[in-house]
Amino acid sequence: MKKNNIDKQTVFTPAFRRTCIGGCCLYMAAYLSVTGVLLAMGTEAWKAGLAFVAGMFVSGPFNAYLGDAYRRKHVFVVALLGMAVAIAGYIYWADAPLWPVPAAVQGMCFGLASAAGVTVSIDITVSGNRTRGNEVYALLGRIGMFTGMLLAFWLYRQEGLEEVLYLSLAFGLLGALEVARVYLPFRAPIGVGIVNLDRFLLPRALVSAFSVLLLAGACGMTIVRMQEALPWYACAGLCVLGLLFVAPLVKMFVKLSHHCQRGTGNTTFNLAADTGLVAGMALALWAGKGILTCGWLSGVWLLALLVAGLVAYPYYKKKRVR
Repeated sequence: MKKNNIDKQTVFTPAFRRTCIGGCCLYMAAYLSVTGVLLAMGTEAWKAGLAFVAGMFVSGPFNAYLGDAYRRKHVFVVALLGMAVAIAGYIYWADAPLWPVPAAVQGMCFGLASAAGVTVSIDITVSGNRTRGNEVYALLGRIGMFTGMLLAFWLYRQEGLEEVLYLSLAFGLLGALEVARVYLPFRAPIGVGIVNLDRFLLPRALVSAFSVLLLAGACGMTIVRMQEALPWYACAGLCVLGLLFVAPLVKMFVKLSHHCQRGTGNTTFNLAADTGLVAGMALALWAGKGILTCGWLSGVWLLALLVAGLVAYPYYKKKRVR
């Protein structure tokens, strides 16, 4: 019999470490490929960006059912492999007009993998350590995200899109391999409906989600601007500063969730952040220099910060339940 992965003394069990590596590889694979494809499409980037985001929302209502009816680890692995197939689709369909098709498939698989990863990371962590586990898993995922984006910008200009996609494919397969090594006992189904909001959207956190979406959108636009004007190490330094805000934001969504809604709160945060970031990059590449002036970017950041400070934070203080 296999030993239980849950350790009451620490969150950093072998299973949790493998899950975090899988989550980091998931975000590396997704943002390497998505950023490379958006760069390659230029002013048509909005089509692939919209398809990717739409895919995440299409698969979202099925997150809870799949995680309830099947082994959650297997959902994570299969979704990672499905995303790898979608990345291969970019390579097979060399014509950019066809790329929104694999982008939509990739968005669906990414949404499923993201939700399954959050659920697995919670399941293998003892109750008292779960808030800390949520913060660590989210932080490592966002490290993978920013690293993937910056690496895509650099590698695309040095080598081209094909190399970016092959590297993305390698990270996707590595993530699937790591998650496959996690031991997680199968949980008996509790009979949730096929379509529902569980592990997809937390209604009481939608105000906070809108604020995160605006902040992530401003961040995506700024990163596109930075990589054109600043050396890569300066961009990396600014991204590291941005990572300092990940843990407090994740904790905010956790504290807005009731009992057994922790996974839904985490998934809502991920959905808002990923939607905003991809939309911000796609919008910046579509609009070009006209929207990347300091005046435009300052206005976007001012709006995002005002919503966060004057709307989202007071709402959070009033509605938090933990």
